[in-house]
Amino acid sequence: MTTYVYRNGKVIDKRKVLQKYLNGKAPNVIRDEMDSTWHPGNGKRYSSKAKFRQATRNAGCVEVGNDPAILGRPRAPVAFNSAVRRQEIRESIRRQLHGGRA
Repeated sequence: MTTYVYRNGKVIDKRKVLQKYLNGKAPNVIRDEMDSTWHPGNGKRYSSKAKFRQATRNAGCVEVGNDPAILGRPRAPVAFNSAVRRQEIRESIRRQLHGGRA
C-alpha cells in the first residue's frame, strides 16, 4: 500500500521523500561545543563535551544521565531507628579502633 505525504504544496510518494534523506543529502551534525559547565570531579569549567567526558573518566566517575528506565526505581526510604543507629555507630567505632578489622 502506497503512503503519500504533503511536501511543498504537493502530494508525493513517501518512499521518494525518505530516499532524499537516506542518500546523505541531509547531514546530521552533533556539535562538540556546549555552554560552559562546572565539572564536579575536578572543579574546572568545560565548554567541550569531549573534554568534559574525558575529565569524568579521569576522575573515576561514570556519566549516567536521567533516563528512569536506565536508573531503575528509586530506593525506598529507610525508617529511622535510634537504637539500631546507635549500635551501628558503636560497631563502626570499634572497627576503627582495631585497625579496620572486624
